[in-house]
Amino acid sequence: MGHVPASDVRLLIIAADGKTHEETIHIGGHPEILQPRIGKAAMAWLRSVVSRLRKA
Repeated sequence: MGHVPASDVRLLIIAADGKTHEETIHIGGHPEILQPRIGKAAMAWLRSVVSRLRKA
């Protein structure tokens, strides 16, 4: 199986205060690495959201 065409993946967090935070990423790749790539991108985004919430 070859490369999977890139597509949009929607990331969504609902914070403890009920506010939602959303991000859409465009990602693709070989099937063996696609899920880890999505996970890595999601965790990086989550860290940035948490960092911004702590500063607020």
